Amino acid sequence: MIADGTPADLKAKVGGARLEVTLNAPNDEAAIALRPLTDGDVHVSHDGRRLRAPVRSGVGLATSVVRTLDQAGITVDDVEVHQPSLDDVFFALTGHPSSETDEIEDVSSDHVQEVAR
Repeated sequence: MIADGTPADLKAKVGGARLEVTLNAPNDEAAIALRPLTDGDVHVSHDGRRLRAPVRSGVGLATSVVRTLDQAGITVDDVEVHQPSLDDVFFALTGHPSSETDEIEDVSSDHVQEVAR
């Protein structure tokens, strides 16, 4: 056993949500425009179209992202807000992808244990 707790507790240990934005075309101003909405650095893909950043999830976050980028004259193709998963927890704790694990969920106690093979 590498960790014990409820799924929510374990997910909270690895951090908050991730914002992923895909632009219609690369734009150097996009990361600057998004910075006030993020909880850390905005990472831009090599092609300049995909941006990723940690965020505090909240009501209307995707709407705020689209409005902010629209006001900056930046066209958005896609916005996703990803909550941490138990796979993210396992990777954060072990440095290995969860495909090498068996997940055992004790439904009655609402606790999760992950065991490496």
